Amino acid sequence: MEELTGFEVIDSIPKAEPLGPKTPLDCMVVAPLTGNSMSKLANAQTDSPVLMAAKATMRNSRPVVLGISTNDALGLNGVNLMRLM
Repeated sequence: MEELTGFEVIDSIPKAEPLGPKTPLDCMVVAPLTGNSMSKLANAQTDSPVLMAAKATMRNSRPVVLGISTNDALGLNGVNLMRLM
């Protein structure tokens, strides 16, 4: 990915923190997005660099594309899917 994009991989929360106010993204793709991560994102729990960056991107009114990978998206996790939509 680094070779393709020319950017260093963001692999820690301190590296992800500037993505909101200092370095806004044009668009962010989260793939795969597990049911657990979908629940955390929908309920504003940011315990990983990916979720922190996604939350900051959404806060800046930029698009976040979610590659949902769960067998529970229309079950108990459906409420989280709808919240994110």
